Parts: sequence; structure tokens; C-alpha cells
Amino acid sequence: MRTLFALAVLVIAAPAAWAGGGIEIDEHSAPGVGMAGAQTAIADDPAAIYYNPAGIGFQPGFGVLAGGDLIIARTHVSPDNLTLWHPAFEPTLFISQRVGKHFAFGLGLFSEFGEHFEYPPDWRGRFLGYMIDVTTATINPTIAIRPLSWLSIGGGFDIVPASIEIFRGINFGGGEGNVHIGANDVGIGGNFGILVELVPHRLNFGFSYRSRVDLDLTGHAAISAPPELRSMTGGLQTARTSLVLPHHFSVATGFFSGHFKADAELKVSIWRDLQQLQVTLTDPSAPPGTPPTVDTVPLLLHNSWSIRAGAQYGIGEHQRVRVRLGAGYDATPLPLSTLAPLLPDTSRVLVSAGVGLHWSWLDLDLGYMAVILIKETSQNPDLIATYQSFGQVISGSATLRFEHWLQAAQPRPAEEP
Repeated sequence: MRTLFALAVLVIAAPAAWAGGGIEIDEHSAPGVGMAGAQTAIADDPAAIYYNPAGIGFQPGFGVLAGGDLIIARTHVSPDNLTLWHPAFEPTLFISQRVGKHFAFGLGLFSEFGEHFEYPPDWRGRFLGYMIDVTTATINPTIAIRPLSWLSIGGGFDIVPASIEIFRGINFGGGEGNVHIGANDVGIGGNFGILVELVPHRLNFGFSYRSRVDLDLTGHAAISAPPELRSMTGGLQTARTSLVLPHHFSVATGFFSGHFKADAELKVSIWRDLQQLQVTLTDPSAPPGTPPTVDTVPLLLHNSWSIRAGAQYGIGEHQRVRVRLGAGYDATPLPLSTLAPLLPDTSRVLVSAGVGLHWSWLDLDLGYMAVILIKETSQNPDLIATYQSFGQVISGSATLRFEHWLQAAQPRPAEEP
């Protein structure tokens, strides 16, 4: 059971290390998905609150972006010949308001982590875990200051409620049972961004930073067993563990030429300080003075990096139709020695495309991204297996710019004779 709680916490935390991997979602708009998440040096719609908060300082008026990502992932496990499907849906909402020439504020509501992953209850890896459900939400208030016409600085803080549910098989020797756990916490973090017009309407520089998030997860575990073995299960257990999610840095360059724009960026996640995870278990029914059980699980994570590039071309005089392409590569910090059934993450290649329709007050966008995970065989002594996964992200969003809409709705003044 101690290992179960360690795995539960790891599954919440590890995707943050896998830039765009595991159960992390780091594409939060259809234009972003169509450009493989490369938005740091463009950030020209309300989703800038996630990609680079400084971007809302360059956006006029009041804007709203609402949409969602349908994520469909398939994992094949050998030699078990198991093919697992684990779909998820992530809704997003971003609101931004420009106030005068120098100030803007906004609010983002999105999910950075979300997954449902389930193996057959009788498969050989059931003692490491056979079901997991992770649900998170991020509430991100943001402000931006534009002290100069070519410079915007933005930042905010993240409120991150997180919950997890997991099942794992237990071998009692004379029979089998399972443990069902649930744990939750709310973490707090921050973000900061800079957007600079190095050459007006030609060249941008973007920098974005998201801080670590400290999670102090607490939860309970209920153990089931055959009737003759129930005396071995004890009562309801409680658990506590502290976990630090890493710092993330993104540096990008944006290029503009007429109807064309592109973004190329590098993202780095600092994971080297998280080499192990310590979990403390307490039995409330144990006699007074009974010390808790402390279990340490090695993680051996290292720093990770990701490269992304995306481009958009507008067709027509007013760029009514916008076509997007993108590509990227994400390196995982997870070594093969800790690759496990509930953490079957490897490095991956990203390929994306998208299309949008643009009016002065409304954008309708669709994006698609294929995520191809490199086939790897674990060196985890608890379970040797080969994992190969393929994911698809289908995204749709609508962006309303109310200032433009109000202007378009007003009658034009009559021309003088």
C-alpha cells in the first residue's frame, strides 16, 4: 500500500515534467494546437494568459476565448498484447480586458492534468496498479503592464485543485484483494512573461516562466480482501506526502511578414532536484505511540526539454481563412528504470495542423495534433514491459473580441455630399 500512495502522487506530478507528455495538457486553444503549442512569442489571443501573460498587454479591448480539447490516446503493452484506450476532454476559458494604453488584466480557467487510464483487473501488473483517474483545474488571474509601446510584462498566480483516484491489486499470499485510494490538495504557483517587439510587425522575442507548485497531498485508502483474510487489512489508512512540481522556462522568437507569422521556441523543465518521493502512512486505529510508516521511492528524474515550431498563413485581403502547421519534439525526464504501467511515458514527436475563419469580431478555429511516442522497453525491476503509445488532440475554440464587434455593429456615418 505504501508503494501505491507513492505511485498516486507520482502520477499527479510526473506529467508536469513531461512537457506535453503523460497526462499534461499544454495546448490550450485551437490555434495553439494547430501550431504545436508554439505561441510564446506570438500570444495574440486571450489564451496568452497560459502561453505568455505579457501577450494580453498588446491586445485591444475585451476578448473571450472558449473551447476545448478532445484527447484520444492509445497505448499498446507487450508482451501482454494489451491495447488500451484512454480518452479525455479539457474545456478552456480565457478572458482578457485592456484598460487604456498601459494595463490589461485577465483570467484563465483550464486543466493542466487530466486522464483516465485502466487495465484489466486481472492483468499481471495489477499489483502495481490497474486504474487511475486524475482531475485538476487551474485558476489563473493575470495582469500585464505595457510601459513602452514595444514592451509588455505580465504575470499572475495559479490556484491548482487536484484529485486522484486509483485501484491496485494486493497479494495476501493466500488470496488477493485490492486497495482503492483517493487523495487531494490545492497547490499555489505563479507565472511571468515578457513580450518584446524587437522590430515592429516583423520580429518578436518572448519569454515565459511558470513557477513550481508545492503539493501536500492527503488522502485515504480502503482495502478489500476475501472474508477469511479481512483481519489482515486493518482499518482505513491515511497518507501524506510533499511534492514540488518543477519550474518551467520558455524562450521563443516570433517572425511576421504580411499574412505570415511563425513561432519557434525552447522549453526547459527543472526536475533534477526530485530524485525520490517520501510517503508517510498512519493507521488511525493503531495504539497510541505507534510510529507512522515512511516509504521512499526513487524517481531519478533529470531535467527535460522540448522544442516547438509553428506557422500561420492568412488567405485573402482580410485573412479570412487562416491555415496553420506545427511540429515539435518532447524529451522525457523519466528514465527507463522507473518506467511503469501507470507511467508509460517516453519521448515523443509532435505534428499538427489547423484552420480558422476570421471576422473583425469573431474567430472560429479548429486544430489537430498527432503525438507519436517512441517505443521503449522498461528496465523497471518490478515489471518489464514494452510500451508504445499514440495520441491525438482535436481542438476547437471561438474567440470574441467585443470591441471589434461593437464597432462593426455600429452604423457607419453618412458620407457628405
